[in-house]
Order: sequence, then C-alpha cells, then structure tokens
Amino acid sequence: MKKSIKAFIFSAFIFPGSGYFCVKRPVRAAIAIALVFAAFWVIINFIMQLAGPITDQVVAGTLAADPVLIRAKIEQQLAQSNNRSFTFSAWLIACIWVFTAVDGFRLGKQLDRQQSSSN
Repeated sequence: MKKSIKAFIFSAFIFPGSGYFCVKRPVRAAIAIALVFAAFWVIINFIMQLAGPITDQVVAGTLAADPVLIRAKIEQQLAQSNNRSFTFSAWLIACIWVFTAVDGFRLGKQLDRQQSSSN
C-alpha cells in the first residue's frame, strides 16, 4: 500500500496524527496526538463538571431518576454554563483531524514520488 494512502487512513480513521508515523514524522505525530488528548481532557472535564451535580442530586433523591427530567436539567446547566472551552476544543479536534489526514497524505505522496523515482 502506498504511504500516502496509509498515512491518510491512519490519521482519518484510527486517530488524528497517527498517520505521521507512517511517513516517519514522529515529532509531528506526538504534537498532534498531545493536542488532541489535551482537547479531549478539556471536553471530558467540562462534561464531568456539568454531570457531577446532576448525578449527586439523583443519588440524593432530590432529582427523580427520570430521563426526561435529567435531560431538562442538563439542558438548563448547558444554558447557564460558559462552554467556550468545550466548543474550542471540539473545533480544535476537528481541525487537527482534517489537517493531519491531508498533511499525512501530502507527505506520503512526496515519499511515494521519491521511492518511485529511485526505483
């Protein structure tokens, strides 16, 4: 399989930035993966802060374990929260995902050309 296709598949379908390992760019891979993990951490942290008080209310019995009520409470919490970090992190992951897939394909094409010209 060509390196360009392999790098694209790894970055697009396995994990953002993983395709850089196929084109021998481990520093780029490490940077992209670290950024995605940091963004995931921000998103998970936001969700935990949002869900924590709601689950405490359900466990304490002050909020019924009714999915409709819980959803309404979550929507109320979302409306009151400042979710810019959540939105930024989601966009960052999407941008890194697309960029690393395209860039990995581009770098793989260069390697494919070098390999075919040396043969």
